[in-house]
Amino acid sequence: MLWCRCGVLLALCICPLACLAVSPCPTGCCCPGFLVLCDHNLLARFPRGLPPSLESLQLQENRITYITSGVLRQLGNLTHLDLEDNRIRAIQPGALQGLHKLQVLTLPPSLTHLDLSENCISALDLAFDSLPRLRSVDLTNNLWVCECDILYLYRWLLSGRLKMATDIVCTEPDHLAHRLLLNLSVVAICPRVLKPNDRTHERDLSFAQARMLTVDTMSIIWKTKSIQFMITG
Repeated sequence: MLWCRCGVLLALCICPLACLAVSPCPTGCCCPGFLVLCDHNLLARFPRGLPPSLESLQLQENRITYITSGVLRQLGNLTHLDLEDNRIRAIQPGALQGLHKLQVLTLPPSLTHLDLSENCISALDLAFDSLPRLRSVDLTNNLWVCECDILYLYRWLLSGRLKMATDIVCTEPDHLAHRLLLNLSVVAICPRVLKPNDRTHERDLSFAQARMLTVDTMSIIWKTKSIQFMITG
């Protein structure tokens, strides 16, 4: 029976093969299989030497303040990234580019700037309420599908609480392609929200209807040609 040291914690590896590190393994981390555990390590930045085959990276309870451009570029197989309980204030442009398999992203409430530009995001149901310090968001150049799933984001943009780098342009459905999201009505985005005989005051109802669709987690749908990924943190 083997023991792996993971930061200041000791994790019991039941299977002897579970502690065979994916080469290389960052100093001070534990690397069982395709998982890298670097939690509780007082890290101020992302560890060096992360294996390209990595699928899950656990960095919770460290002191990371920024996700810099290129720091995750080689991690094309990454599906889970946990950054809970850090000091992250900004995700720099391009920091998440290339993470086409990412499914779960967990961020701390200290985040002030979120950059998700130049990705393949088609909808965003993000509980901004859980990010009280968030002040600006860059969502440019994504594949926005202006349907019911985007109503939460629509509500937040209308509220004016966040500074946006630019307006969101719809790519789908076809009849809304190239139109600005905020120029659309709720019924145009999601016809099932209101009954056919109750379309008056639809703009006033947009906040309430969108609020009904919110959750206490963060979720992002990443769209490729064949599949959609749900990110929930």
